[in-house]
Amino acid sequence: MTEHLTKETFLSKVFNYEKNKEWKFEGDKPCVIDFYADWCGPCKMVAPVLEDLAKDFDGKLDIFKVNTEE
Repeated sequence: MTEHLTKETFLSKVFNYEKNKEWKFEGDKPCVIDFYADWCGPCKMVAPVLEDLAKDFDGKLDIFKVNTEE
């Protein structure tokens, strides 16, 4: 399952850019981050592919979604 991130969950699960100046991944397993917009056609096309990946790699890979319009 993909997980939609808010600013707060992005800071805790991916990268706390407010606290760290250098990149430091906060997760414990690899992740894919999909930055998307509701109006974006290609974003809508890739969504089912990401859902399939999330199922195929359940427990091994996190897939996060960030709405760039929010």
